[in-house]
Amino acid sequence: MLENYHRIQLSNKLILLQSKMMMGIIGGRLLDASDWSQFYQVYCELTSIPFHCLCLAKVQSCSLGVPKGSYASNPNGPCRTIEFRKMVQALNHIGLRVVLDVVYNHLHGSGPFDENSVLDKVVPGYYLRRNNDGFIENSTCVNNTASEHYMVERLIIDDLLSWAVNYKVDGFRFDLMGHIMKSTMMKAKDALLSLTNERNGVDGSSIYIYGEGWDFGEVAKNGRGINASQFNLGGTGIGSFNDRIRDAMLGGSPFGHPLHQGFVTGLMLQPNGHDHGGKAVEELMLTIAKDHIQAGMAANLRDFVLVNSEGKEVKGSEILMNGGAPVAYALCPIETINYVSAHDNETLFDIVCMKTPMKISVDERCRLNHLATSIIAMSQERVRFHNTGPSWVPGVIVMSIEDGHEGLPGLSQLDPIYSYIVVIFNTCPTKVSFASPALRPRYFQLHPVQAMSSDEVVKKSTYEASSGCFTVPPMTTSVFVEPRKI
Repeated sequence: MLENYHRIQLSNKLILLQSKMMMGIIGGRLLDASDWSQFYQVYCELTSIPFHCLCLAKVQSCSLGVPKGSYASNPNGPCRTIEFRKMVQALNHIGLRVVLDVVYNHLHGSGPFDENSVLDKVVPGYYLRRNNDGFIENSTCVNNTASEHYMVERLIIDDLLSWAVNYKVDGFRFDLMGHIMKSTMMKAKDALLSLTNERNGVDGSSIYIYGEGWDFGEVAKNGRGINASQFNLGGTGIGSFNDRIRDAMLGGSPFGHPLHQGFVTGLMLQPNGHDHGGKAVEELMLTIAKDHIQAGMAANLRDFVLVNSEGKEVKGSEILMNGGAPVAYALCPIETINYVSAHDNETLFDIVCMKTPMKISVDERCRLNHLATSIIAMSQERVRFHNTGPSWVPGVIVMSIEDGHEGLPGLSQLDPIYSYIVVIFNTCPTKVSFASPALRPRYFQLHPVQAMSSDEVVKKSTYEASSGCFTVPPMTTSVFVEPRKI
C-alpha cells in the first residue's frame, strides 16, 4: 500500500512539474537530496539557467555521496539509491534536467569527538583550512575545507563523477564556490567533460556547473590561492550568480538597510519614507541602477558596449560598482547566472512588500513582483538598449532584439515568425510613452500572448506607427513584435 501511495504521489508531482514547464518555469530546487545532517524545506529559485531543470540541494555536509534517506520509502538498504536513480530518470523523461546543489566548502563536524566529524577523524587537521593561529577557519559558516590540499580536491572530483555517472545528474550548483580554488573547479570541469556516452553512459559536454562566486573570508583577493570567484572565472565556461542585477533591481543589498529601494521597488518614483539622501541622490541612484541592470541583461559581458546614463559608450567592465569594482565580469553568457530571488534571505514578494510604500495595493505589489521576474526572463545577449543617456524616461528600460533575414548578409535568421522585438519595462506608478526615431519605420503589435492574456492592464499597451510611440501601462512589461512579411 505504501509503495502504491508513493507511486500515485510521484505521478501527481510529475504532472504538476510538466504543467510548470509549459508555463515557462525553468528551475526549482528541492532540499535536501543528500545525506546531510540537517533537514530543510522545499523551495523554488528563479534564475536564468538556459534549460529546464530541477535542482536538488544539500546543505551541511556529513556523509558525502549518499542520497538522503528521509525521502526514501525505506531509508535502510538500497532503497534510497534505487529510488533516487528512478527519480532522476523520471524527471529526465519529462524533459527536466536535474541539477544537484553541492556543498564542498565546509564540513558539519570536526575534531575527534563530534559525532558528525568524519574526515577530520581520518586525517586530523588535513581536510580543514586553518588560520595563522592554528584555529579552523569558519567564514563559510563552520569548518572550512581546504580544496588547495590534494586529497580534498580529489574527494570533490571523485564525488562529482559518482553523482554524474551513477545517478545521471545533469549539472552541479556549488554552494560558496568562491571558497574553492579555481584550479579545483577547472579540474572538476575537465573530469566531467571527459565523460562519454560510450564509456560512461553520460555525455559530459552537456553537464553545466555554476555556483556562488562570492569573494570573502580568508580566500578574499586570492588570499589562499586563485579562488573560483566571479572575477577569476572569465573564460572558464563556469557560471556564477550575478548579484549586481539583483541589488540594482531590489535596492541596497542583503546586508544593507532593509528599506533601501531599487529600480523595481520604487526608488524616487514611489518613496517609502526612507532617507536615501535627497532627490538628486535618488535620481543618480536610479540612473546607476539602470546601467547595472542593462549590463546584466546583456549577459553581464565585460566587452559588451552600451550607452550609459551619461550618454557615453562604455563596455560592461567600465560600469563600476560603489567600491570601484566592474559590474560585468563574464566573457561568455554561460558564465553569468542572472537572478532576483534565491533561497537566501526574503522571498521576492516579501522584499517588494517591505521596500515599497505601505499604501500601494496587493495587486500593485504582484505586478512589481512579475515585472522583476520578467527582467530576468527577458535577459539576452544580442540586444540593443534605447531610452539611454541623460534625457532618459526615469524608471523605464527599453530593449530591442533584431533578427536577420534569410538570404541577406548580416545577422543570421533565428526566428521564422518575428523579425524585430521591443520589450519595455515600466516600473513607474503611471503609464509612460516612449518614442524612438530609430524604430519609427517599423510596424509593431503587442505580442499575441499578451494581447490574449487575462491581464487587462497589459492589453492597454499600444504602438503608433506614424510617430514610433509606445505607450505602456504602469508597473508592466510589454512585448511588441514585428511579424515577418509572408
